[in-house]
Amino acid sequence: MEFTDAYARSYAGARRKFIDAAAAVGATLARHTHPDARGPNGEDLSVDVAVLGDPRARRAALILSGTHGQEGYAGSAAQIAWLGSGDPARLPADVAVVLVHALNPYGFAHGTRTTENNVDLNRNFVDHAAPYPDNPGYARLHPVLIPEDWTLAALEEADSEQERFRAEHGADALFDALARGQYTHPDGLVYGGRGREWSNRTLEAIVRDHLEAAEKVAFIDWHTGIGDFAEPFFLCFNEEGGELFERAASWWGDDRVKGQRPHGLARPNYQGLVFHGVQAFLGDRPMTGAVIEFGTRGAAMRRALRLDQWLRFKAEPGTDRYAMLRDDMLDAFVPVQQAWRDATLRHGLAITRQAVQPVQPGAGADRRRAEPVGRRQHPAHPRRRHSDGGRPAGRDPHTARRARGVPHPRTPAGLDGAGGRARLKRSKLRTGPDRARDLLGRSSTITAIVRQRDGSIWRSSTRSRRSARWTRRSPHHTAPCGLASSTRSPSTTPRPVVSSERAQSGGSRGGRRRPAGPAFPRLRSP
Repeated sequence: MEFTDAYARSYAGARRKFIDAAAAVGATLARHTHPDARGPNGEDLSVDVAVLGDPRARRAALILSGTHGQEGYAGSAAQIAWLGSGDPARLPADVAVVLVHALNPYGFAHGTRTTENNVDLNRNFVDHAAPYPDNPGYARLHPVLIPEDWTLAALEEADSEQERFRAEHGADALFDALARGQYTHPDGLVYGGRGREWSNRTLEAIVRDHLEAAEKVAFIDWHTGIGDFAEPFFLCFNEEGGELFERAASWWGDDRVKGQRPHGLARPNYQGLVFHGVQAFLGDRPMTGAVIEFGTRGAAMRRALRLDQWLRFKAEPGTDRYAMLRDDMLDAFVPVQQAWRDATLRHGLAITRQAVQPVQPGAGADRRRAEPVGRRQHPAHPRRRHSDGGRPAGRDPHTARRARGVPHPRTPAGLDGAGGRARLKRSKLRTGPDRARDLLGRSSTITAIVRQRDGSIWRSSTRSRRSARWTRRSPHHTAPCGLASSTRSPSTTPRPVVSSERAQSGGSRGGRRRPAGPAFPRLRSP
């Protein structure tokens, strides 16, 4: 899916795309209209819910977007991409998926992080009948965080005060003070409110209405900001080391779930998270999941958070200066670069599949890792990296792969002009296609593995491209290319990109004639 099909330029546009995509796959739609808040043009605001699968299913996935208003553009796009992927039509009978679009519709529509009451919704799910958590560190920093005017001098003063706090208490304590949540300054950052927000109560109603029959729940809350640019960052709030935490690690990978340090610092003691609220709504039913961020500006996001508050309470709307600063703030949360949006769509789709598939019966054998930008993971071994990483000691990935009949992750879909390419190796050296032509010209043993569009897997191993013989390999069937087989059709024979002239004429090394079959493919020169 193109990013322009999933991303939108406004809350109204995102809502329209979400509803259209959900209706196209036959989802059951529900709307919760805000009783008081209105959009920039006076339009109604609402939380929309799309339910796919059996509403009485024992297993369900709950996926949220827009908890932090303007971050909803990315979460909405991830939901729309999944709806358009074809996956909804393949849900088993005992699985349901509940998509909650724009949980904070006021913030989404007005381009701000917080609700209509300036409440950080992701700090609002505390027990409001009990004493509120204290945050003395924030109380000290608050006077300088949001200046009267957004000038370099005011920003330097705030930076100096934060540096003094860091020198006294450490970088981890500073991050905790600015991020954990506070309940004393209604005009400040990460304000958790003094009561339950409308979105808080609405989410409880959604869980009650659509997850009543669910016995196990997978959970994703999409966000942006923390992590490397365009890369997903996982914050799992299941009890560390417990069964549910380990389950999340099995879905998304140990290195992504365990020991995470946002911005390289200790994780703050976050209060009142939506994650904790949904856990409370479900009662004793297990929920596994995470808050998942798409990285943007890293630690520089702290200034973007302050700019968001300044624009809302101190700036003069309608001026060029206001417009430029607002554009900068929005780009900090949802970058406009196509590369960022393409990557987040790809990650969002992969991560959603990993959360939905494990709750399906029999899906445990196909838990694939998300595909980071610039590298791929082995499909049969999620922790094994190719090209830019090593392998576990004492284990041969090629032997393990062949024993399972699993193709290499860079094996093409076919050699029919759709951009396919053979994955080559020389001895134990793995290499990319840029050196394929050189390797094919050498006399050492060369192996190529090709996966066709019909799912068949073909393998050729030879000491010369002129004497190649293709055999079909799959988990259940192996047959020489030249022999008749009930499972073989004419379309399954790999078509070479450029056939060897000698192989086409029937020649072979040493005068021997090998069984007939298609020639080894020779890749075109770059």
